[in-house]
Amino acid sequence: MEPRALDAAAALFGLGAAEKQSFAAPAAERRRGIVRGYMAPGAESGLRDTFYESKEGFSYGADPAANRWPAECRVAGDDARGCRKVLETQFAVLQRIADVVSDALLRGLARNPRHDAALR
Repeated sequence: MEPRALDAAAALFGLGAAEKQSFAAPAAERRRGIVRGYMAPGAESGLRDTFYESKEGFSYGADPAANRWPAECRVAGDDARGCRKVLETQFAVLQRIADVVSDALLRGLARNPRHDAALR
């Protein structure tokens, strides 16, 4: 794990409301199901009028160019883009873990005769 990931997340979500909205996905993209960047409470489900969704989030996609970031978000000792650097590193670590686990599961299933029989 990137050792400063929690500090970066705290800095990102500690920004003011207006700053967080500056890197939220535009409404047109959200209507098409594309959400990259900040998600205010209720934004993920899109059901603000139905129930209260108390969490806020940050949606990060595999395409770095599509991700939205604040203009400035610092982690101690870093420049203005410190949060982004730290969180992108953390995402890469988690992606690698997911790849290794997925490969191991697939290899294990491929060697398991009971799995083969269940698929027939």
